[in-house]
Amino acid sequence: MAQALRHQPVRYGLELDAEGWVLVADLLSGLSRRRRWCDLTAADVEAVLTMLGKQRYEMKDGRIRALYGHSAHVAVQKETAYRPNFCIMAPPRRR
Repeated sequence: MAQALRHQPVRYGLELDAEGWVLVADLLSGLSRRRRWCDLTAADVEAVLTMLGKQRYEMKDGRIRALYGHSAHVAVQKETAYRPNFCIMAPPRRR
């Protein structure tokens, strides 16, 4: 998957969008060109994502992308976490 999503998508017949997304179905089709990957399913891809220690890929709404490590030109936009506009601090303890 790394080679297809990060380095040589064209070799697998994939066209990543500007943020690196591709349909999971297209990824499976591209990977199935290799005999050893011809039986790969979307469930297999999901299993790989849960097995990895780091979050290297993101899968959402039937699409998948690599989050970093691209040699192909991709501008990955990550969602920003919610940050409240206030901070709660406890007063110092008196001894």
